[in-house]
Amino acid sequence: MKVFRPVNLFNGPDGNLYIVDMHRGIIQDKAFLTPYLKNLYAKRQLDTVIGMGRTLKVSPKNSKQEPFTNLDRLTVPDWVALLKHHNGWLRDRAQHILIYQFEEIAIPALKKMVIEKHAYAQTHALQTLEGLNALDFNFLSKVLIEVDNIETLSHALVISENYASKEALDTFIKCLHTLQLKNNATLDIYIANSLGNWIVHSKEKTFSILATIQSKYPKDKLYNEAIISSLRKNEEDFLFYLKKEKLADSQLVFLIKETIAEKNDTNHQRAKDRKTSASLKAGEKIFKNICATCHGAKGQGISSLAPPLKNSEYVNGPSERLALIVLHGLSGPIHVNGKLYNLSATMPGLVNNTSYNDYDIANLINYLQHNFAGKKATTDKRSIKKLRLIKPQHGVYNEKELLNRKY
Repeated sequence: MKVFRPVNLFNGPDGNLYIVDMHRGIIQDKAFLTPYLKNLYAKRQLDTVIGMGRTLKVSPKNSKQEPFTNLDRLTVPDWVALLKHHNGWLRDRAQHILIYQFEEIAIPALKKMVIEKHAYAQTHALQTLEGLNALDFNFLSKVLIEVDNIETLSHALVISENYASKEALDTFIKCLHTLQLKNNATLDIYIANSLGNWIVHSKEKTFSILATIQSKYPKDKLYNEAIISSLRKNEEDFLFYLKKEKLADSQLVFLIKETIAEKNDTNHQRAKDRKTSASLKAGEKIFKNICATCHGAKGQGISSLAPPLKNSEYVNGPSERLALIVLHGLSGPIHVNGKLYNLSATMPGLVNNTSYNDYDIANLINYLQHNFAGKKATTDKRSIKKLRLIKPQHGVYNEKELLNRKY
């Protein structure tokens, strides 16, 4: 069987495209392999396809190959000039060399290049100056006013946050007002996402900018989340500001309240976690390794993949039932908290996974019930050993079979 597992793409110094091919028969973690998949892989001998990784070169037809450039033999002006090259690999490498060798002699040329109208060069020159510690707010404010390229302006906004100060605030706000006149969606989202360090110097002025963006994109979750990312512990104050400005009836208000609730839950959970035993900490590690991918890091579930663990009767119910699911797996459909989940994938069990012993599985059960149901740790390795022997009728458990059992 032919196997092709491309995992990354790169353009090379010669203008060709290079593909990294993992070229391996099995790429899943063994914890997620059902008995069916294990048999299928063995039948097709996919487990034998190892040690065959390769790199493929793709060249356009009738293209002239770019001559090899030995960058080590070039001078500082040559490296600066390469920031304008059409080949991204050469631009990236030239930027790397200038920063790595800390070529301060290039700073005047780089500053001139940032202001020039050359999209590739502007952004590379700006980031090179940042790498050389050669930026200050005065120069960045000049960039925000004089440069027209949206990508370069977006980079400048992100970098400017590192130079936030009370003295620079008024100038920065004027720059933002100028940028907002461009009426550009990309700039708006970068503005919304880059005010976190400025808020501490004036909530009123920065809140006004965020409120303007919110009113422009009232139902766009992407912009609302960008705004929330800038608030950083100022959510309650921003809610008060929106209410004062009569902007409290919006989707953003709902998301902010949700964020506040999640933070409170997280802080409460952290306080509880500090008191948990070694068993719960070990169970948490296993959960993050093999469960969170499908059920979510907070047990919220992932649509079409796995139901939530929070408010689940399977987590809050008998520990023996939860252990049977973890051990032997589960197939849908399944009801959780009154909602039907028609899952596209079968949850594999850990019963045949030699990486996890009875003690590990007991730790996982205890963590799930402690973290998502507030129950005390009661499961031990002896109970897991007994439950290993209670096998389902058809390879994995289903809802009917689990509910019909007595616990």
